[in-house]
Amino acid sequence: MAKLHTLKPEDGKQILNAGLFPTMKKYYQMIPREFENKEVNRRFQENIPCYDQLGKEIEELETKLVALNSPIVFCHNDLSLGNIVYDEQTEGIVFIDFDEAFYCYQGFDIGAHFCEFAGVHVMDFDKYPQKEFQLKWLKTYLSDWYTLSGINKDATDEDVEKLYVVVNKFALAAHFICGLWGLKQTVNSTIDFDYLGFSIQKFGEYFRRKQEFLALQMPSDLNL
Repeated sequence: MAKLHTLKPEDGKQILNAGLFPTMKKYYQMIPREFENKEVNRRFQENIPCYDQLGKEIEELETKLVALNSPIVFCHNDLSLGNIVYDEQTEGIVFIDFDEAFYCYQGFDIGAHFCEFAGVHVMDFDKYPQKEFQLKWLKTYLSDWYTLSGINKDATDEDVEKLYVVVNKFALAAHFICGLWGLKQTVNSTIDFDYLGFSIQKFGEYFRRKQEFLALQMPSDLNL
């Protein structure tokens, strides 16, 4: 992932805008207000916040997350375990399925990857990595990213702690955009998959962890 996050445009231009919130707002405009199927509509009305509330959540997320100043890098944006291929003979790792790839926030790509630990068809959000695991993962990532980016410094404990805060806040956006995507797919997809159920779970986890993650403070704010 650190290598992926160092890729630059071939024309050498600097990327100034991340695609996260434009994509989120595009999905938001595509979601339905109701469904023709009565049973689907009942589940939708009982489990999904109203359209206006979802819009307010997007505004709040954008305000709070953009202020974190996470670097804009080339992101996969869908690093589920199914999109990570390990070759036992070469011990090499390859990412596949770049349909959702675009320049986005570093913290989002990592946070979305951690969210994918829960699975897709049967989600177990207890598999979201605990802090101890995250700190080890992030220290390795940050050390490699510094080296590959030509940043001449060590990844300090404070650097890692700061990235931990950023990543977990962006994990909220990962749940939220997946929830919007699922609602969009409920209308448009012909695949035999419960996209509405997927959205219900994603929005449920977003609201369950929202206050906890938004309350995380940077080490400098804690005078560590």
